[in-house]
Amino acid sequence: MKTHGSCSCGDVTFEVDGEPLAQLYCHCRSCQTAHAAPLVAAALFPASSVSYRGEVKRVRVTQREDAPHRLTCPSCGTKVLNEPFPTVRCVLVPLCATRDWFKPTMHVEWRDRLVEVADGLPRYRDYPKELGGTGELA
Repeated sequence: MKTHGSCSCGDVTFEVDGEPLAQLYCHCRSCQTAHAAPLVAAALFPASSVSYRGEVKRVRVTQREDAPHRLTCPSCGTKVLNEPFPTVRCVLVPLCATRDWFKPTMHVEWRDRLVEVADGLPRYRDYPKELGGTGELA
């Protein structure tokens, strides 16, 4: 699968060439704070599948120890990519030029949810075990 996207002003672009490890909705406090939204549509990819061009600033938007670094455009402030784990990159689906490939299979960080979602997808308290979480369902 291939897709690409950019920040709001276009100074930072990214490309993805590979299959997602997971496609999900994230409800973590860090995503809520970074995007001023109750949840974020995201896809996790091996870091080797994702590249970007342009100057970025690495930030953490909350003081939580488990908050991921976010690659942010210094010009417009858009959070372009997340680094939740050393070998994984989180692509924010709304920034992608095409989104028809996005087929979410779960909700993660349900413990931090602000809204109820009735879509029948599994709701993980944190993350599934294969993604480094406890695997506990909410």
